[in-house]
Amino acid sequence: MDANAEAIIKDFSIICVDSGFELHVGGNGGIKVRGTDLLCKVATEGEVIEYCGAFMQLYREEGRYLERTAPWIERVGLSYVKSRIVEDAGPAVRTVPKIPGDSSGGSLGRIGGTG
Repeated sequence: MDANAEAIIKDFSIICVDSGFELHVGGNGGIKVRGTDLLCKVATEGEVIEYCGAFMQLYREEGRYLERTAPWIERVGLSYVKSRIVEDAGPAVRTVPKIPGDSSGGSLGRIGGTG
């Protein structure tokens, strides 16, 4: 299976592109295959980590017991998830420990949290 083909059926996928990274969410393999939806595009590895953490936290807080990300996104809508993660990110700057191989120095331009 092609690496990109596998990435589009994962709960959270990171696809490296020329301008940085595309973050995709809500894929599902198995009997009911569902391709991912584009959450957003980011420029740095630090932003990838922030948005991944924000997505998982939102899902953790609002998903139903044993509900996978694909049916959760279908239930609440991608626009809702984007509004809670991407649009709420704002211009805040947060300092986090330096990640090996990350050239951002640990300073992120955006926070992908829900509060």
